[in-house]
Amino acid sequence: DIPELMNECEVVVGKPGPGVVSEAMLCKLPIMLHCPTYHHIMPQEKSVIRWVEENRVGLVFKHGSELRKVSPKDVAFMKISIETNIVPNRAVFELADLVERFVVDPPRRESQEVERIKLDFITRMIQKDPLSSYGSDEGRDTGS
Repeated sequence: DIPELMNECEVVVGKPGPGVVSEAMLCKLPIMLHCPTYHHIMPQEKSVIRWVEENRVGLVFKHGSELRKVSPKDVAFMKISIETNIVPNRAVFELADLVERFVVDPPRRESQEVERIKLDFITRMIQKDPLSSYGSDEGRDTGS
């Protein structure tokens, strides 16, 4: 069971895939991403690497020997970044609420109401999805 194993960890070491990074963020663990060559990875992995570095929730390394340089202070800083910068993703619950709104109280003026609800839903998902590269910068340290 992944969450159970992660509860025993201080950090997660893995490839720069969106799944492993999402699991690490849900468990509030810093992530160390192994990336021997940046040019031979998939596009979604490049955006994950960029997100991890921009949000200071982990680091990227080419060789395992680089991990020896990571101090407990570095890990503590990454944990603070996770606590302060990462907004929990509640999309699955908000989707259920949206579906219920359509079932219980269908829109009367369908075209305008549906468009407004769609836009509201999409806006909320973009603002709350911690892995979205198009999300709001509110609450994030963008380094500028």
